[in-house]
Amino acid sequence: MTWMELLAQSAWRGSIVLLAAFAAAAGLRRASAAVRHFVWTVALAGMVVLPAVLFVAPKWTWHVEKAEPARPRW
Repeated sequence: MTWMELLAQSAWRGSIVLLAAFAAAAGLRRASAAVRHFVWTVALAGMVVLPAVLFVAPKWTWHVEKAEPARPRW
C-alpha cells in the first residue's frame, strides 16, 4: 500500500468514524456531558489508530468480472 492510498483510505474511513460519533453524540443529547465527551474521545482515538490498523490489517479486495454480452439462442 502506498502512502497516498493509506492517506485516502484513512480519510474516508475516518469520515465514517466521525459521522458515527456525531450520530452517537446527537443520540445521547440528554446524557451527561461526560458520556458525550467519552464518545468523542473514543472517536478521536480511533482516528489516531486508524492509519496503523490499515497498514497492518489484511487487505480486502473485490474482483468484478466483466459480463459477456448476451448472445441470442438460436
